[in-house]
Amino acid sequence: MAENHEIFLHHIEGIFGTTDLIKYHKCPRGGDPVSVFIHRDTPRPGMITGVTYGLSRHPHPDWKESRPEMIIAIESGDDMWAWMAAYFCAEFRGEKRFCRGAVFTSEGPLASDTRMDGLLVFEQSILDPKVEAFDVNDYRIHFSQFYPIYRSELDLYRRLGLEVFWKHVNLAKYDPKRPPIHGVLAAVSCLCIGQERYAVMHGIRERPRDALDSGWILASGRESRQLGSDAKNYKLVPLEMMIDSDATLAPLRDFPVGTEVTRLQVSEPWRFIVQGKVVDDDGNIVGGVKDAS
Repeated sequence: MAENHEIFLHHIEGIFGTTDLIKYHKCPRGGDPVSVFIHRDTPRPGMITGVTYGLSRHPHPDWKESRPEMIIAIESGDDMWAWMAAYFCAEFRGEKRFCRGAVFTSEGPLASDTRMDGLLVFEQSILDPKVEAFDVNDYRIHFSQFYPIYRSELDLYRRLGLEVFWKHVNLAKYDPKRPPIHGVLAAVSCLCIGQERYAVMHGIRERPRDALDSGWILASGRESRQLGSDAKNYKLVPLEMMIDSDATLAPLRDFPVGTEVTRLQVSEPWRFIVQGKVVDDDGNIVGGVKDAS
């Protein structure tokens, strides 16, 4: 009787043909490594496809009907994309379910040809449904697929939900160079927009009005009382576009609703305004509000 790995290999070679390269990553908690079978110019020229084996060999208690193995397919020639699939499967095997909507992120770009730093799990999109699930000796395997995303998109993902977010990603789901989805908007002072703009030195995050509202109101601190009080002097701008132009705004992604921040110089860390006082990360009072304007 054929071993499970022989059944698996026979199945994927029946779909993709002979494997071009095999890489693997060891699980930090022990057990068999996760391999990834790499197929170049698949499913079309200029793409690379990786298929993992090893995730399903260590069952998760929530896997009742079948167990996943992962596919990744990218418009790229960099094998690192395929290896990242093996990496995340090995690192989180036994801990995560690898279910639809799961997200895995890294501290830097996933490969040499991208700025993307995350993978989203969704239904596979390159196989005939007739071959996306099959039986080995003692369990059933189904294929799910990794799709590249940006960590900066996670706030939008949480706001929109998987189904709406996927409608955006789906348009360029294999493209490692697609720009981030600029969905969440900030209300930005006109003094912080344009070629001669001032840097953002103050922000307050109100409760969002809808899924595409970040809640952020951003200003330079140079606004007059009259200018600052008129909503016409604020423009809706994608928060990620503001961060692209000034990387020091990146922490604003993670500050919760109700946060008010300020700084005196762009080179300084953000400080928080709490009950009319300016405080640092440790809660120490470092000044009054008038000191930060």
